[in-house]
Amino acid sequence: MLVDCDDPLTIHKFCSMLPAFVFQVHPVIRVEDAVRGELEVIAWRDSLKGK
Repeated sequence: MLVDCDDPLTIHKFCSMLPAFVFQVHPVIRVEDAVRGELEVIAWRDSLKGK
Protein backbone atom coordinates (compact mmCIF):
# COMPACT_ATOMS: atom_id res chain seq x y z
CA MET A 1 0.00 0.00 0.00
CA LEU A 2 1.26 3.49 -0.76
CA VAL A 3 -0.07 6.35 1.34
CA ASP A 4 0.54 10.06 1.00
CA CYS A 5 0.03 12.17 4.10
CA ASP A 6 1.36 15.46 5.48
CA ASP A 7 0.77 14.57 9.13
CA PRO A 8 3.04 11.92 10.70
CA LEU A 9 0.61 11.49 13.59
CA THR A 10 -2.10 10.35 11.17
CA ILE A 11 0.25 7.69 9.80
CA HIS A 12 1.12 6.57 13.33
CA LYS A 13 -2.56 6.28 14.24
CA PHE A 14 -3.27 4.24 11.10
CA CYS A 15 -0.40 1.84 11.81
CA SER A 16 -1.53 1.49 15.44
CA MET A 17 -5.06 0.73 14.32
CA LEU A 18 -3.91 -2.42 12.50
CA PRO A 19 -1.38 -4.13 14.80
CA ALA A 20 -1.56 -7.46 12.94
CA PHE A 21 0.24 -5.89 9.97
CA VAL A 22 3.86 -4.77 9.72
CA PHE A 23 4.35 -1.31 8.27
CA GLN A 24 7.44 0.43 6.98
CA VAL A 25 7.20 4.21 6.84
CA HIS A 26 9.65 6.14 4.70
CA PRO A 27 9.54 9.93 4.53
CA VAL A 28 9.79 11.32 1.04
CA ILE A 29 11.49 14.67 0.69
CA ARG A 30 12.67 16.76 -2.23
CA VAL A 31 16.18 16.05 -3.44
CA GLU A 32 17.19 19.67 -2.84
CA ASP A 33 16.11 19.43 0.81
CA ALA A 34 17.93 16.12 1.25
CA VAL A 35 21.18 17.50 -0.17
CA ARG A 36 20.96 20.62 2.01
CA GLY A 37 20.42 18.46 5.10
CA GLU A 38 23.31 16.16 4.21
CA LEU A 39 25.64 19.12 3.69
CA GLU A 40 24.71 20.46 7.13
CA VAL A 41 25.46 17.09 8.72
CA ILE A 42 28.77 16.79 6.86
CA ALA A 43 29.80 20.26 8.04
CA TRP A 44 28.86 19.37 11.63
CA ARG A 45 30.80 16.08 11.44
CA ASP A 46 33.85 17.82 9.98
CA SER A 47 33.76 20.40 12.79
CA LEU A 48 34.19 17.57 15.33
CA LYS A 49 37.49 16.40 13.83
CA GLY A 50 39.38 19.42 15.19
CA LYS A 51 38.16 18.93 18.77
